[in-house]
Amino acid sequence: MPYTLRQANPEDFELCYRLNEASFRTLIEEVRGWDDAAERAAMHDQFRPNLDAIIQLEGRDVGHFGVVEHSDHVELRMIALLPEVQRRGVGTAVIRDLLRDARLRNKPVCLSVTERNTGAIRLYNRLGFIPVRTFDQPEKGVCKVEMIAPVDDG
Repeated sequence: MPYTLRQANPEDFELCYRLNEASFRTLIEEVRGWDDAAERAAMHDQFRPNLDAIIQLEGRDVGHFGVVEHSDHVELRMIALLPEVQRRGVGTAVIRDLLRDARLRNKPVCLSVTERNTGAIRLYNRLGFIPVRTFDQPEKGVCKVEMIAPVDDG
């Protein structure tokens, strides 16, 4: 699936908020209930204009992608896609490209995902991520799974 990335800018906040809502609202409602003001505040904490990227298909903004470079690993912080482009290979392509780039630099890729997000966990497993540990985030009412895609995938 051909996609492009562009640098996120402050004007992309509403898009990223709506992507988060479309991707995670059902899960959040199950865990702690959806509070629009609290979710907007959380997105303000999470959204990093000029560092995050916007995923585009044919010039249309369809996703939010956040990565942090560390000295010894790459952290996949965020990937969210509009529902109508999910399950079409876009997320897989973006993550595979991230993995390829990280491996060229001899860095594993790490992430954490809510334990209840079983669809994402299946995707990450298919792409070579393995669970390392689980940990509670009681302030958010969730349990997270930390996963790693090692440099040597064999």
